Amino acid sequence: MLQKVRLVHDKKQGRFFWNLIPKSKDLETKLAAIQAANRHADVRSIYLRKKNEYLRRQDRDHPSYIVYIEAVHQAYQRL
Repeated sequence: MLQKVRLVHDKKQGRFFWNLIPKSKDLETKLAAIQAANRHADVRSIYLRKKNEYLRRQDRDHPSYIVYIEAVHQAYQRL
């Protein structure tokens, strides 16, 4: 599987660019395994816990999609 990319808007310089999303390789495969095991609710609960943790720390370096990938990896490891 290929790594995912996302469009990033640099507001300070007024430009857009494509950026590789770290650790996104095999994301669809992991999601399919999680859904096949009917454990998608685990991804949601892990995501909410992690996102709230980052917000409490005022950590702005973890965009929502990165937190989602972390939650998928963690839920997959629990299978």
